[in-house]
Amino acid sequence: EMLSQILTRVIESIERRTGVPEFPTGIRAIDKGTFGLFLTHLMVLAARPGTGKTAMALQIAWNLAKHKKKVAFFSLEMSKESLLERLFCHVMQINAWQLRFDKEYPLTREQVIKELLVFGDVINQETTLHIIDDWGHTKKQLYDLMADFKYEPEILILDHLQHIRAHGEDSLEAINDYLRYLKEIALKKKLAILILSQINRAGEKAPTLANLKGSGMIEELADHVWLCEQITEDRYTDEEKCKMPLDTNFMMNLAKSRFNPPCVKYLYFDANTMTFKDGP
Repeated sequence: EMLSQILTRVIESIERRTGVPEFPTGIRAIDKGTFGLFLTHLMVLAARPGTGKTAMALQIAWNLAKHKKKVAFFSLEMSKESLLERLFCHVMQINAWQLRFDKEYPLTREQVIKELLVFGDVINQETTLHIIDDWGHTKKQLYDLMADFKYEPEILILDHLQHIRAHGEDSLEAINDYLRYLKEIALKKKLAILILSQINRAGEKAPTLANLKGSGMIEELADHVWLCEQITEDRYTDEEKCKMPLDTNFMMNLAKSRFNPPCVKYLYFDANTMTFKDGP
């Protein structure tokens, strides 16, 4: 391919820019820190287990769908039904904990069903989000699917990296091969890819790239890495929390980016409704 042809595409790309992200996540920290998601780029969202990774990924997927972007959400951990219930709680602002466990939930069963039907009307309008929970656990599964995937997504979200299965190799090499393939299809198919990853439970209060679990290839191949941390009493003292912005309980550290220097952003995570809200 001639350099002049490549230059033409560069010019066309610059002319299309409007000053707002082409693939906005709806999370201001990400949309300002890395200008949303980018085609051909791998973004990693890493956090300790049980601190809101999936909730954030679903919120991002929903926001992209509202912007009519074609999203494929690969869940290697949770079922489609569980994810859709979480998304229902986020979109309709329903208390997920009470809905599942509290017999004295303020809404009757009939009212919940009515809310679900309203939610059904909403998702029928946002049909650009596809959730896959039965495929993609190995590189071969993902390869076979992407080779014959008629949906042709613009964004691929993977939840999460540590649930990739080995197939004739050790788990570390399986993750490395999977990551290389994700990078390959991001470039070949012009996809924006968001990968969720775990951080080791032990380690510093504010996690670093060294705490990424399972593979040094994550840091090497990713274009952007966000390290996330829920600010809890067992990990941060009152004095430390006083130095953080008010009304926030979640920290995002941009540890690596093709565009921007490292920075730290603060948010509020409402675990009841599975919703992240922008901080100051």
